[in-house]
Amino acid sequence: MTYKIGDYVRFLNEKQEGVVTRIIDHQLVGVTIDGDFEITVLANEIVLVQNAESQLREDLEELPLANQQINSSTEQQLYLAIANDSKINHLYHLYLVNGTSYDIALNFSIQKDQNYEGVYFDIILSRSSQRIASQTLTELDQGSSLHFQILRYKDGPYQPVQPMVLKRIIKAKQVMTQQKDIPFLTEKGYLSLLEVENTIQVDVHDLQNKLQENKTSAGNEIHMPSREVDLHIEEITENFPSMKPDEMLRLQLETFRRSLEAAIALHYANIIFIHGVGNGTLRTEIHKQLGKHPHVKTFKDARKEKFGYGATEVILK
Repeated sequence: MTYKIGDYVRFLNEKQEGVVTRIIDHQLVGVTIDGDFEITVLANEIVLVQNAESQLREDLEELPLANQQINSSTEQQLYLAIANDSKINHLYHLYLVNGTSYDIALNFSIQKDQNYEGVYFDIILSRSSQRIASQTLTELDQGSSLHFQILRYKDGPYQPVQPMVLKRIIKAKQVMTQQKDIPFLTEKGYLSLLEVENTIQVDVHDLQNKLQENKTSAGNEIHMPSREVDLHIEEITENFPSMKPDEMLRLQLETFRRSLEAAIALHYANIIFIHGVGNGTLRTEIHKQLGKHPHVKTFKDARKEKFGYGATEVILK
């Protein structure tokens, strides 16, 4: 089964539903649950409830014909639109609204720290809108830089125009306080004109130099963590009998973060954290942090035949 961003899915082995918010590869997808954090799952461990296209078709069928046409004032303009998900309160969908007479090829990426993550690449037809990404409210509040690379095209004779490279930095406050009609959608949301004045140039060599500086600034005296880090409290400290539950959790998370950063600095390809099953609090906190870490490619349940569901394997970039 091939999933797309915005698909509503149900877990086969757990009583949970969520929205696909990231496509990692042909086997792994990121699914946002509880409206605030993303977990990585195998595509064969979820089942489609409703795909993004069918939801969009339902929205369009509810629109009067007149409302399906972009107003003439939007002619030759492109917009970024952001609308709240109808089922998950803390999830927001990003749309590219193409009000021009051109079909466009869009390459969309999100900058996180010094890295760019490709999110969407496809054709968006003239006078239409297309969902290009989904983010939680927490992710929006981090002020991620959104990058658009656009090629414009028409069938038949036309005058070619220069490609566009545009940038937007969006904060959660902007999205939550602005409510405008979004073309082709039944709901209101944030709407921002994408103008050529926002064109940017990315210095690739400068970016590579900064990445190299970040790697070398980690220092030479780094504790080398085990490839399998046991986070059971009795493995971390002998003083656990006198500790309160919140103190134990704080120490376990500090050990997790310290081991993860050391593994990144030492260029580990992967590392396993053994957190146990318990009530799931430690596992949930670890997955929240992994889902937002810029140096984590993906994470998944470690070998179930060895750890059951009590360990997480982290694949590093």
